[in-house]
Amino acid sequence: GAAGLPEAVPARIAGGLEVIDMAAGWTHSCAVRAGGDPFCWGAGASGQLGTGRHYEEAAPGEVAPAPVTAPGQTYVSISAGVRHTCGVRHQGETMCWGRGAEGQLGNGEVWVFHFTPQLVLREPGRQFVPNQGPFVRVDAGATEHVCGVTREREVLCWGRGSHGQLGVDDWLTTYPQVVRIPPL
Repeated sequence: GAAGLPEAVPARIAGGLEVIDMAAGWTHSCAVRAGGDPFCWGAGASGQLGTGRHYEEAAPGEVAPAPVTAPGQTYVSISAGVRHTCGVRHQGETMCWGRGAEGQLGNGEVWVFHFTPQLVLREPGRQFVPNQGPFVRVDAGATEHVCGVTREREVLCWGRGSHGQLGVDDWLTTYPQVVRIPPL
């Protein structure tokens, strides 16, 4: 509820949210309330809060949890990266928002910033099967990439993979790619 000096002990989050999932990113944090509503707080200059508002880089952003702009969308999990955030909806569809400079929003775009959730696409112009999305969990990664686990237990990754973190033979992919994990 306040910006400024770091806290040395745990502090209660303003608003008393009852959460089912939460994530701590580089300069922002997010949570999903028990009813499925996503909330984020902290720095938001790149759109990683998903509130639809732009914050100046030097400004503190939201010091209390603010609702992600997601009318009618309920989430089961959320993951915060450096300057981007992704969440899995109840139907399994994945939404990402924030800085998408390296394709980490999974919608085919690079060098974009989205201040509201954007649907992760299977490939150009093609969605995953509506209301039967494949993802059960996503991880927004520590840098500019995202990986997710599907209902079929496959791993898909997208974004920047300059250090091999995508697990595919490419250094940049703007759509989810299947990671080929060798059998035991």
